[in-house]
Amino acid sequence: MRNEEVDLIEVLVKLWGRRRVILCCSLVCLVVGAAVAFFLPKVYTVECTLGLEVEDNTTRVSVEGMSAFQTMNMDEGRYSRLITPGMYPDILFSVPFQKEYWNEYQKIYNECFYKMRKALEVEPINFYDDYSQIKDKIKDIFLYLQNGIIIGAVSCYENEIDDLIVEKSFQRQGIGQKLLFWGINHIKEQGYEEIILHVAEWNQNAVKLYLKNGFRIKKRERVR
Repeated sequence: MRNEEVDLIEVLVKLWGRRRVILCCSLVCLVVGAAVAFFLPKVYTVECTLGLEVEDNTTRVSVEGMSAFQTMNMDEGRYSRLITPGMYPDILFSVPFQKEYWNEYQKIYNECFYKMRKALEVEPINFYDDYSQIKDKIKDIFLYLQNGIIIGAVSCYENEIDDLIVEKSFQRQGIGQKLLFWGINHIKEQGYEEIILHVAEWNQNAVKLYLKNGFRIKKRERVR
């Protein structure tokens, strides 16, 4: 068997002669790679579920995939210490939703979720655009008013707290926490022992609020 020698100079000469083809192929690969990187989702949608469980105070965490759904629980002892009668005057005058508040509620809701839905590329970015979207669930939406103006709102669907929102100019004043307490009390008054709440993990301010007030992560699962 004869050993064949490779003439490196000859190889380099051939490559130089085909430099245009090589350059074109490289540019095509670069453009395709950039396009793929640009159009692929930049973030994963992550949703948290928070549950109030009286009898189980352990934390259970399970992860499925890179985008996850979290379940949290909250111990009864801390719940009892956090919600005291002294807080009730601040939250008892939350009122059921009425159609006359639709335009104002729509504006506050879309403003509160705009950044999150845009960052997570959830369409439509402005979710509410017609009263028909909400008319079947207004009995479960409660408004926090000051001088007849919506300051915040919380929804309670059976044992689930949802859509806890605060008008932007009133945020970071503890109103979100008061609405959370109101929602917990309202659901407990309906006889439910477990309370759940879904929130996108992207919304770290909300996640921190729930963790600070005794909720614990139970599990995470992919939702997108």
